[in-house]
Amino acid sequence: GVIVTERSKLVGRYIGDTENNVQALLEQAKGNVLFIDEAYNLCDGDKGNRKDFGHRVIESLLTVLAQKNPDLIVVLAGYEKEMMQMLESNPGMKGRFPYHFKFKDYDAGELMQIACNLLKDSEYVLTPEAEKRLKETIEETVDLKDAYFHNARWVEQYIQEGILIAMSDRLMTHSTRL
Repeated sequence: GVIVTERSKLVGRYIGDTENNVQALLEQAKGNVLFIDEAYNLCDGDKGNRKDFGHRVIESLLTVLAQKNPDLIVVLAGYEKEMMQMLESNPGMKGRFPYHFKFKDYDAGELMQIACNLLKDSEYVLTPEAEKRLKETIEETVDLKDAYFHNARWVEQYIQEGILIAMSDRLMTHSTRL
Protein backbone atom coordinates (compact mmCIF):
# COMPACT_ATOMS: atom_id res chain seq x y z
CA GLY A 1 0.00 0.00 0.00
CA VAL A 2 0.94 3.62 -0.38
CA ILE A 3 0.50 6.08 2.47
CA VAL A 4 0.35 9.61 1.04
CA THR A 5 1.13 12.57 3.26
CA GLU A 6 2.46 16.12 3.25
CA ARG A 7 3.75 18.76 5.64
CA SER A 8 0.43 19.72 7.24
CA LYS A 9 -0.16 16.12 8.33
CA LEU A 10 3.34 15.76 9.77
CA VAL A 11 4.31 19.03 11.43
CA GLY A 12 2.64 19.71 14.77
CA ARG A 13 1.92 23.00 16.47
CA TYR A 14 3.66 22.29 19.75
CA ILE A 15 6.93 20.71 20.86
CA GLY A 16 6.61 16.94 20.64
CA ASP A 17 3.57 16.95 18.32
CA THR A 18 5.69 16.57 15.20
CA GLU A 19 7.57 13.57 16.52
CA ASN A 20 4.28 11.94 17.59
CA ASN A 21 2.75 12.58 14.16
CA VAL A 22 5.77 11.14 12.37
CA GLN A 23 5.96 8.08 14.62
CA ALA A 24 2.26 7.32 14.10
CA LEU A 25 2.64 7.67 10.34
CA LEU A 26 5.78 5.54 10.27
CA GLU A 27 3.95 2.84 12.21
CA GLN A 28 1.10 2.97 9.68
CA ALA A 29 3.59 2.84 6.81
CA LYS A 30 5.37 -0.31 7.99
CA GLY A 31 5.42 -2.81 5.16
CA ASN A 32 4.24 -0.08 2.79
CA VAL A 33 5.43 2.95 0.86
CA LEU A 34 5.36 6.36 2.55
CA PHE A 35 4.95 9.06 -0.12
CA ILE A 36 5.62 12.61 1.06
CA ASP A 37 4.38 15.08 -1.53
CA GLU A 38 6.03 18.49 -1.84
CA ALA A 39 8.60 17.27 0.70
CA TYR A 40 10.74 20.38 0.23
CA ASN A 41 8.16 22.20 2.36
CA LEU A 42 9.63 20.40 5.36
CA CYS A 43 12.64 22.73 5.16
CA ASP A 44 12.68 26.47 5.04
CA GLY A 45 15.82 26.49 2.89
CA ASP A 46 17.93 28.01 5.68
CA LYS A 47 20.39 25.31 6.73
CA GLY A 48 21.10 27.00 10.04
CA ASN A 49 17.49 27.55 11.09
CA ARG A 50 16.18 24.68 13.17
CA LYS A 51 13.21 26.54 14.68
CA ASP A 52 10.77 25.20 12.10
CA PHE A 53 9.34 21.82 13.13
CA GLY A 54 9.73 20.51 9.57
CA HIS A 55 13.34 19.72 10.44
CA ARG A 56 12.06 17.43 13.18
CA VAL A 57 10.23 15.40 10.52
CA ILE A 58 13.46 14.98 8.58
CA GLU A 59 15.40 14.03 11.69
CA SER A 60 12.75 11.45 12.62
CA LEU A 61 12.83 9.99 9.11
CA LEU A 62 16.62 9.78 9.15
CA THR A 63 16.54 7.90 12.44
CA VAL A 64 14.21 5.26 11.00
CA LEU A 65 16.01 5.05 7.66
CA ALA A 66 19.32 4.49 9.46
CA GLN A 67 18.00 1.13 10.65
CA LYS A 68 19.22 -1.93 8.77
CA ASN A 69 15.74 -3.04 7.63
CA PRO A 70 13.22 -0.26 8.28
CA ASP A 71 10.37 -2.27 6.61
CA LEU A 72 9.15 0.67 4.55
CA ILE A 73 10.08 2.68 1.51
CA VAL A 74 10.04 6.47 1.77
CA VAL A 75 9.50 8.49 -1.39
CA LEU A 76 10.01 12.25 -1.31
CA ALA A 77 8.49 14.20 -4.19
CA GLY A 78 8.73 17.80 -5.29
CA TYR A 79 10.29 20.29 -7.64
CA GLU A 80 13.89 19.50 -8.53
CA LYS A 81 15.60 22.70 -7.33
CA GLU A 82 13.71 22.77 -4.03
CA MET A 83 14.29 19.05 -3.45
CA MET A 84 18.03 19.48 -3.92
CA GLN A 85 18.01 22.29 -1.34
CA MET A 86 16.14 20.03 1.07
CA LEU A 87 18.60 17.18 0.56
CA GLU A 88 21.42 19.58 1.37
CA SER A 89 19.71 20.80 4.56
CA ASN A 90 20.95 17.80 6.54
CA PRO A 91 24.21 15.90 5.96
CA GLY A 92 22.46 12.53 6.31
CA MET A 93 19.80 13.14 3.66
CA LYS A 94 21.68 12.32 0.48
CA GLY A 95 22.93 9.01 1.85
CA ARG A 96 19.41 7.96 2.90
CA PHE A 97 17.88 9.02 -0.43
CA PRO A 98 20.46 7.94 -3.03
CA TYR A 99 18.01 7.49 -5.91
CA HIS A 100 16.70 10.56 -7.72
CA PHE A 101 14.21 10.38 -10.56
CA LYS A 102 13.18 13.26 -12.75
CA PHE A 103 9.94 12.89 -14.64
CA LYS A 104 9.34 14.68 -17.90
CA ASP A 105 6.37 17.00 -18.22
CA TYR A 106 3.31 15.55 -19.87
CA ASP A 107 3.03 16.24 -23.57
CA ALA A 108 -0.07 17.83 -25.13
CA GLY A 109 -1.67 14.45 -25.91
CA GLU A 110 -1.25 13.23 -22.35
CA LEU A 111 -2.65 16.49 -20.96
CA MET A 112 -5.60 16.16 -23.32
CA GLN A 113 -6.24 12.65 -21.98
CA ILE A 114 -6.09 13.96 -18.40
CA ALA A 115 -8.55 16.72 -19.32
CA CYS A 116 -10.93 14.25 -20.97
CA ASN A 117 -10.74 11.96 -17.91
CA LEU A 118 -11.54 14.88 -15.59
CA LEU A 119 -14.52 15.87 -17.72
CA LYS A 120 -15.72 12.27 -17.94
CA ASP A 121 -15.41 11.85 -14.15
CA SER A 122 -17.65 14.92 -13.76
CA GLU A 123 -20.04 13.46 -16.37
CA TYR A 124 -19.46 16.24 -18.89
CA VAL A 125 -19.42 15.56 -22.61
CA LEU A 126 -17.82 17.99 -25.03
CA THR A 127 -19.10 18.67 -28.48
CA PRO A 128 -16.60 17.87 -31.24
CA GLU A 129 -16.00 21.61 -31.69
CA ALA A 130 -15.35 22.12 -27.98
CA GLU A 131 -13.04 19.10 -27.87
CA LYS A 132 -11.09 20.48 -30.85
CA ARG A 133 -10.77 23.89 -29.16
CA LEU A 134 -9.63 22.26 -25.91
CA LYS A 135 -6.97 20.31 -27.78
CA GLU A 136 -5.76 23.48 -29.54
CA THR A 137 -5.63 25.37 -26.23
CA ILE A 138 -3.61 22.62 -24.58
CA GLU A 139 -1.21 22.43 -27.54
CA GLU A 140 -0.73 26.22 -27.54
CA THR A 141 -0.12 26.24 -23.78
CA VAL A 142 2.43 23.43 -23.99
CA ASP A 143 4.23 25.21 -26.84
CA LEU A 144 4.46 28.42 -24.75
CA LYS A 145 5.12 26.87 -21.33
CA ASP A 146 7.74 28.36 -19.06
CA ALA A 147 9.52 27.24 -15.89
CA TYR A 148 6.36 27.92 -13.86
CA PHE A 149 4.11 25.65 -15.92
CA HIS A 150 2.36 23.26 -13.55
CA ASN A 151 1.76 20.41 -15.95
CA ALA A 152 -1.23 18.26 -14.87
CA ARG A 153 -2.15 20.82 -12.19
CA TRP A 154 -2.54 23.40 -14.96
CA VAL A 155 -4.94 21.25 -16.94
CA GLU A 156 -6.91 20.37 -13.80
CA GLN A 157 -7.26 24.06 -12.90
CA TYR A 158 -8.15 24.93 -16.47
CA ILE A 159 -10.94 22.35 -16.47
CA GLN A 160 -12.26 23.08 -12.97
CA GLU A 161 -11.82 26.83 -12.79
CA GLY A 162 -12.23 27.67 -16.44
CA ILE A 163 -14.34 25.27 -18.46
CA LEU A 164 -16.66 23.92 -15.75
CA ILE A 165 -17.33 27.37 -14.30
CA ALA A 166 -18.00 28.76 -17.77
CA MET A 167 -20.36 25.86 -18.50
CA SER A 168 -22.16 26.42 -15.19
CA ASP A 169 -22.49 30.12 -15.89
CA ARG A 170 -23.93 29.40 -19.34
CA LEU A 171 -26.38 26.91 -17.86
CA MET A 172 -27.49 29.35 -15.15
CA THR A 173 -27.91 32.16 -17.69
CA HIS A 174 -29.89 29.87 -19.99
CA SER A 175 -32.15 28.56 -17.19
CA THR A 176 -33.00 32.08 -15.94
CA ARG A 177 -34.16 33.02 -19.44
CA LEU A 178 -36.67 30.19 -19.45
